[in-house]
Amino acid sequence: MKNQLHLLLLAILVCCSCGKADQDKPLSLINQEEKVVPDAAAEPKLILDQWSPLSLLTVSTNELAYSSGMDIGDINGDGLMDIVFGNRYFLATAEEESDWGIKKIDGAFDGHTIMFLGDERGTGLVGMDGARLIQLLPDLDDPNLMTAKIVAQLPKHRGSDMRAYKKVQIVTGGAEELLITGREGIYMVEADDMEEWSVSLIGPDAHYGQFATGDIDRDGDEDLAAAIAVGDDYDLVWFENPGDGSQYWNDHPLRQSIGLVDQIGLAQLDADDRLDVILTNASQSSEELLELRVFMQQDTGWAQQDVLVTASDITFDLGDLDGDEDVDIASIHDDGETGTSLWVWENNARGDFAARMVADNLNHANRMQLSDVDQDGDLDLLYTQSAGDVVLSLLVNKAIP
Repeated sequence: MKNQLHLLLLAILVCCSCGKADQDKPLSLINQEEKVVPDAAAEPKLILDQWSPLSLLTVSTNELAYSSGMDIGDINGDGLMDIVFGNRYFLATAEEESDWGIKKIDGAFDGHTIMFLGDERGTGLVGMDGARLIQLLPDLDDPNLMTAKIVAQLPKHRGSDMRAYKKVQIVTGGAEELLITGREGIYMVEADDMEEWSVSLIGPDAHYGQFATGDIDRDGDEDLAAAIAVGDDYDLVWFENPGDGSQYWNDHPLRQSIGLVDQIGLAQLDADDRLDVILTNASQSSEELLELRVFMQQDTGWAQQDVLVTASDITFDLGDLDGDEDVDIASIHDDGETGTSLWVWENNARGDFAARMVADNLNHANRMQLSDVDQDGDLDLLYTQSAGDVVLSLLVNKAIP
């Protein structure tokens, strides 16, 4: 009996020590499976240089700001992918790419922040008018009309109505939450059954520029990557989702002194089952060189890789463009020779990239979004240009005929 008791106590001690060892490990090692790196990158399956340009809108800056928000989704529940840009929305009404019904959203609405709902709250849009969050829903009697309702109030922004925003599942179950930047950081808006949606601060002190979401610590919920101001510079941090819907998430350092950040993305760029960070800098002077950088999450920290250094502004988005089942980078920038062009940085499944220019003459493109707009299985590109007028264009990818 004593021997059995000793064995039981020994087993308990071993289990407890194993749990403590896991707690003492670096974040990236907890629950880590053995890193698998493919012997060779998958062969690209899609042709990248078959794009059909389509101009959707050209208006003066008096009518629409170049910084207007844009999004892609089904606005009226007909199964087709529609487009919203500022106070205009474009209804995909037929299979022909050029056949779009263009509508204007009337009423108090600034157009800088706009995104689709498209879940159990119904179809429609949500946008901002200064500090007021407005829900825009198709009219029951006329789906071409929008009805507006104020659903929340956010703190006034820092000197501008431009905000970064995303729709993400933060709280388990129910509808996705809205994340929007404001005066004190990143706010989470929960659309509950009450007339007024609840607002809480989850990313305190985060810069009001871009942020990214993803499961950085691999615990099953969405975290945040963002920049915070430190003196005259900025540090890159990630905010840990506590998993209980509470506010004031703890931040963890990722990289110090990274300069003013323009865009941030999160994606698994290699085969180690961990998210990596992709970011670009914003220009603070005409002489400053801008960078597209990658920070690969490793056992000992984050390893920096410089992908592109250029004198022009860079905008990017992420997706599998060549069909080999890894995440590529699509960027628009001026390379100094061919003007503003679309480049695809083909990933070899290890986080190493080969650059290829796939479309040129994009003329001061400054925002972009990848999505399968025509739903044919490849990624199309929606982008804006600002060369006197404000232009919204769509590059339809013909990789899959």
